[in-house]
Amino acid sequence: MQPIEWRPVVDYEGYYEVSNIGQVRRVGKATGAVVGRIRKTWAKKSGHLALPLSRGNVITTHYVHRIVARAFIGEPEAGQEVCHNNGIPNDNRVVNLRWGTHSENMYDAVRHGVNRQAAATHCKSGHEFAGENLIAYGPDMRRRRCRTCSQIAARKVTVRKAAERIAFRAAHAA
Repeated sequence: MQPIEWRPVVDYEGYYEVSNIGQVRRVGKATGAVVGRIRKTWAKKSGHLALPLSRGNVITTHYVHRIVARAFIGEPEAGQEVCHNNGIPNDNRVVNLRWGTHSENMYDAVRHGVNRQAAATHCKSGHEFAGENLIAYGPDMRRRRCRTCSQIAARKVTVRKAAERIAFRAAHAA
């Protein structure tokens, strides 16, 4: 087990510190001494932990994984986001975090089985994504679509266009 290490929260130096296990605490502005307990976090819909940080009269909500990554890994390059190595969004230990692209983060979600689309076995209408009912498409053929739903949608378009033609002919026949 690694010892707990505390570092200043980037952009909040002298106000807050963050640990290598994902905890945040308040420090005294003048003395730098610890003045508060570990700050409480809450889970967003995605499962990522967040908390409010205040400086002056401004309160801003921050994700804990970004706070930890900026303090212990460094600043991200443009377009990078935090990736969780084990796929658990509330595991904010520095050993579990890294900077990566959005694409790498999405591939991680598929690899960890937490991507809703990749884990889906049926379409929203209840048809199974299997065999002849599965249409793979996209540049890398990784996107999926239900053949039954696609056929139903195509029939609706055909019926709508036929009705529009009939209405147009009726309006212009007189």
